[in-house]
Amino acid sequence: MTRYKLINKGCGQLLIDQLDEHLELKQKEFNRGLYNERDQCPLEYFKGAIYIIKKHQNDNIDDELNNFIGDEYLTSTEATLLLNGLNPTAGGAIDSDIEGLPRGGDHCSYDMLHNYLYENNKEFRQLSKAAMAKDGFAFEEGSDILIYTEAFIPWAIKKGFIEEINDIDNQNPATEKYSTWQKNHNTVVVLMALEKRWEEDKSNDKENTKPSKLLKDEFSNFYKSIKDKLAPRYKSSNELPTAKTLKNYISAHNSFKKSLNQE
Repeated sequence: MTRYKLINKGCGQLLIDQLDEHLELKQKEFNRGLYNERDQCPLEYFKGAIYIIKKHQNDNIDDELNNFIGDEYLTSTEATLLLNGLNPTAGGAIDSDIEGLPRGGDHCSYDMLHNYLYENNKEFRQLSKAAMAKDGFAFEEGSDILIYTEAFIPWAIKKGFIEEINDIDNQNPATEKYSTWQKNHNTVVVLMALEKRWEEDKSNDKENTKPSKLLKDEFSNFYKSIKDKLAPRYKSSNELPTAKTLKNYISAHNSFKKSLNQE
């Protein structure tokens, strides 16, 4: 299993400091009456996004990087956070609100954060342009911009954001064996929990709740209910698969099951 590391690990705290300074500046301008009441909402969204980013930040950014790029795709918010040395888990909390980092339009949105990043952050600016210009790099699902991981990795390496790690342990067959086992184990854990939930839905004359709704993020009641049964992503760590990773596991399971039925 190939692993990667962020080249500039110090950029995360630097961006947080810059966002804090910009927030302070905008707050002072608002207090001086330079903006109208309509601008209070994006200011609060900006403040909220910074709070979420700080809340999720930790020192194991390379583990988070390798955790998320094991998925089939990244949201544009997750990719932006990763490139900046920030925990991509914060992306789920941000995207679960009205809209994510790269989009704007509604007055009550993350436009203030979007505009700051586009003007001052090369990682975000280059990612945004790559998503617009490259076929096979990203796709849209509803209002979400999703980036193919297979395209993201070589692009990020070429741009000098990440690099491959020559880790002997990752070539160990035992490591590969554990990776396969944990994926199968965690898939079964989710499937059993889904079956139980769908039985409850049926008894209440409801349609089956979609996995994407149940596994919205790590704070959902469904994720919390199975958390103690999950196996760590890596044998040498306690890092559990994220809600998004579990959704990918279920998606892969369903695709495989569908292919068997077509044979």
